[in-house]
Amino acid sequence: MKTMILIFFILPLLVFSQPIDYNHFDTKLAEKVLFEKLLNYRDTVKTFASGIKIAEYSKNIPNYKENSKWNWSEDVYKIFSRPNCDKICSDNKVYHVDVESLVFSQKICGIFAPLIYKDFGKEFYTKNGFNQFEYRAVRYSENALRSYSTIKYKTYQEMADDMIDIWDDSPAHQAMLRRSFFSETYTTEYNKIAHTQAACAVSYKNGTFWSTLNIVY
Repeated sequence: MKTMILIFFILPLLVFSQPIDYNHFDTKLAEKVLFEKLLNYRDTVKTFASGIKIAEYSKNIPNYKENSKWNWSEDVYKIFSRPNCDKICSDNKVYHVDVESLVFSQKICGIFAPLIYKDFGKEFYTKNGFNQFEYRAVRYSENALRSYSTIKYKTYQEMADDMIDIWDDSPAHQAMLRRSFFSETYTTEYNKIAHTQAACAVSYKNGTFWSTLNIVY
């Protein structure tokens, strides 16, 4: 009986954990696993970085679970995550890529505002305070990471777990991981879902893992 229990415990780990072939590192698989792990992290974490209980803080906010969900965005990946990850990897140092002018451009707002606020009326995201046509501004957050160790990760799942732990061990990065990426005022007043757009990128080079996580909301 003990043997059978052990088999049933180990089997799911073998089935759902993909080993890393360092001669053929699978970037797309690494990113897929990391994003899935991030969604699970946010779905199970109980407090904000401040220690405030998420459920208690959000109890009067309609659909706060759905509003807090990150939605994978190929646009975020192509515009922010992949270029940023390539930049820090090639320069061999971690820093936050300066994207402020890009984020506040009408081109970027025009891409993301209709996606984030698609449940809202079009007037909500296409008019400014002077009733002129202008896409509503979007906001942006990011985390970056460099991880190297004498012990190689055996699986992509192990890699993703460690990356999240590294961010979670830093108060500033933990705050970004755990924050509620929506406006309580908007969602409460309109009782709508705000669809946060997100993506992550992963690179492996010369024994070092690099990752970027980018959120547009």
